[in-house]
Amino acid sequence: MSNDTDLWMPFYIGDYLADTMHLDAEEHGAYILIMLHYWKNGGRIPNDANRLQQIARVKPSRDSKRIMSTVLQFFEIKEGFLYHKRIESEMQKAAENSENNKKRTAAATAAAAEKRNKKTPSTDNVTGIVTDSVTLTPSPSPSSITVVDDCYAQARPPENQKAEVKKIFEWIEKFFNAPGVFYKTSPISAWLDWGADFELDIQPTAERYMAKNPGNPPRSLTWLDEEITKSIKQRKKPMPDIPDPPPRQPAVGGYVNEAAKKHEEINAAFQAKLKEMGLIENEES
Repeated sequence: MSNDTDLWMPFYIGDYLADTMHLDAEEHGAYILIMLHYWKNGGRIPNDANRLQQIARVKPSRDSKRIMSTVLQFFEIKEGFLYHKRIESEMQKAAENSENNKKRTAAATAAAAEKRNKKTPSTDNVTGIVTDSVTLTPSPSPSSITVVDDCYAQARPPENQKAEVKKIFEWIEKFFNAPGVFYKTSPISAWLDWGADFELDIQPTAERYMAKNPGNPPRSLTWLDEEITKSIKQRKKPMPDIPDPPPRQPAVGGYVNEAAKKHEEINAAFQAKLKEMGLIENEES
């Protein structure tokens, strides 16, 4: 498998639970660990009992044979290796998606280079300064932030942001497996200016996008603008006022509440009845 599959693996919860309702906790753990190892290594797991127990973290015991026997019912054995039909199908899809992404990335990189080469400078009539006339490709959904005259393309991160912007940009390229697609770092600088935090806003937004669009990275970082601004606003929303607790009820006649008072009255009446029946002696006698 290619390196990008180390970052994720499709896991269909409904299908999994439907097939594994009879497993106990240990069997679930062993099965999932073997599936993860299977995916990460492209299905090359030898049918070796000791090796499989190591992969599944199953310690030798009187239950280990039962656990492994149950888990291996989900696999076939082909030419001395484990074979899982569903995972093989998903690996094939992932390989095809990865190849398509590489082609799209190469095409986008070539198109971006061609666009930069065709960009013609124009001269400001007042200042005489050469400026570039560039139009941003709009986001797929309306953004709460208005971008005019390609402020991203002209912006440069300040000195105190350069290291952080570079670090975030490299993480995004690696996370989306899209080297060369995002040739502008200025949106990241803008996010930081808006108050974005990498761990609280940028990384969760990227992860949510990938979850909704597996294998399809955004064509531009500006596609993440709207979700990042939502995350910032939600995180900085003021906490609601919590009302003060109601005051405690004052004691009634030396009792904490009416229930305690009523209980005492019933007990006194019961004691009086016992004395009347002669079952207990009066205190005077």
